[in-house]
Amino acid sequence: MRGGTTAIAEMVNYDLNKITPRVVYEAAIAGDQVANDIYQQAGEAIGFGVANVLVVVSARKVVIGGGVAAAGD
Repeated sequence: MRGGTTAIAEMVNYDLNKITPRVVYEAAIAGDQVANDIYQQAGEAIGFGVANVLVVVSARKVVIGGGVAAAGD
């Protein structure tokens, strides 16, 4: 999404170095469309990356953990 407005910068007092996945998650669940778009794009990139690794190493299982995984759908 280009040209959209977001509450993310305000949530970190305009210190963009403080933006974390948690901040984006909190903005997304609050209904911030830019944050939702970020999650969508990140999810697709992670999915493509994991799929490519699975093809290369012929793994049977993948475990994804951490804060982003805990964020849910």
